[in-house]
Amino acid sequence: MLVMNKSFQPLLRLSGQSLAYGMGVYGRQIIIYLTLPLLTTLMTQQEYGAVSIITSFYTVINTLTNVGLPSATFRIYNDREESAQKRVTLGSSQILFFALAASTAVLIILFAQPVSRILLGNIQYARVIQIVALLLVFDTMNSFGNILLRLQVRPLAASIQSIIFILTQMGTAILFIGYFELGVTGYWMGYLLGAVVGMSLMIWLNREFIVFEVSRKQIRELLSYGIPLIPAAFSLNLLQLADNYMIRTFFNLEQVAIFAVGYKIGSIVNLVIGPFKLAWPNFAFTTMNKANAKKTYRDIFTFVFSGSIFIALAVYTMRDILIAILAPETYQTASQVVLWIALSMVAYGLYPITSLGPKIKKKTHQLIWVTVFATLLNILLNLILIPTMGINGVSGATFISFLCLVVFSYLVSQRLYRIPLDWMRLGKVMIAFIVTGFLIELSLPNAANPWISLSYKLPALLLYPVLLILLRFTSFKEITAFITSGKNNFLERFWVD
Repeated sequence: MLVMNKSFQPLLRLSGQSLAYGMGVYGRQIIIYLTLPLLTTLMTQQEYGAVSIITSFYTVINTLTNVGLPSATFRIYNDREESAQKRVTLGSSQILFFALAASTAVLIILFAQPVSRILLGNIQYARVIQIVALLLVFDTMNSFGNILLRLQVRPLAASIQSIIFILTQMGTAILFIGYFELGVTGYWMGYLLGAVVGMSLMIWLNREFIVFEVSRKQIRELLSYGIPLIPAAFSLNLLQLADNYMIRTFFNLEQVAIFAVGYKIGSIVNLVIGPFKLAWPNFAFTTMNKANAKKTYRDIFTFVFSGSIFIALAVYTMRDILIAILAPETYQTASQVVLWIALSMVAYGLYPITSLGPKIKKKTHQLIWVTVFATLLNILLNLILIPTMGINGVSGATFISFLCLVVFSYLVSQRLYRIPLDWMRLGKVMIAFIVTGFLIELSLPNAANPWISLSYKLPALLLYPVLLILLRFTSFKEITAFITSGKNNFLERFWVD
């Protein structure tokens, strides 16, 4: 049993960290989904469509400061052995975060009117674009503070800060929209105020860990590692912006709003993947030099895939009820896109693992062509599918693009750092997924009452774990050993006689 416990230690460590980070992720998501009915009710469909497009734009520009540098910071920080070198790495990273965010914000403020015209067809949202630019600076420094907490392995502090952050953002946004009737402007003013409060709390949490030591050599090293990741991440986030922009171009903002609600429902899969993605970078780079690292990465890929597939099936099963709860009746057609968006989120959740090789070997530039190809493919498929299939074509194009992203990033990664996948277990997951999905679709798909339909579909959904057991995806012995190891690990860390 001692050997068994040791073999589970990496998985238990990542699971424990993911669970702690999950408090923040789940808290944020619960708040976002609870406030969604208010937003879709207080705002017109056109206003919510405008918010969705600006959100996609903000996500794209956010990648300039919140993607390449975080990964570079985790990787290079874990290369350093002396505490003085680690401090210089953090100080250099902090300066880069602020400099990139501030310079990008200045450019957006100066060109707010052209940006508004390109995104939304007029300049009436130029002031909103400028508010978003200011938000970028505060949000970026919040992200750097979150990196500091993750390097210290303080997931509980990160989770509490995250919940307070989103509570302030959504609360003030709803206040500005509902009471002051500021519409789209009020939404982003609320987000800006929340970011200011969040950054203030983040500074206090990291008050003993913030440094201002800078090294030109460290800056060059951080940039050489992080810059190649920016085009890759930029391309990934451009996928969603391209979706919303093309829907507006071919149809209108109302259709953008409907797609945005369906996208948000499908993205519930991130409730499983989100905590893992927060814990993953630091875990991956602290594990890479261990003897069983590749086996650990293989097992994590398998279990993340199997778990997220189950959540995707659950979201698909409950999609009609979720949309009815979260949005007015005019949004019900959003259910058409949920399955393909949910499966896209499954693929996207696997990308941090399939792209690990170039990051370990510090050859991140090799990921650029993969993500650029996925983005161009998405745009091409949208141009072909949207005119005939509407938002259904957008969701299909999104899934195909993300699937290609995972497959090609895995092939590139294998040449640098080979991680043999457990194809036998993955095949069993696919069998369980196909059978379960087919039975869910057959279970009263056209029932007038969605609650009656759900009562038939839920037993079909629960067939998924049963099939995995019958197919011997895992054994009761392994499950028991994992639970025992987890219990012992918990008692060793937290039990006080």
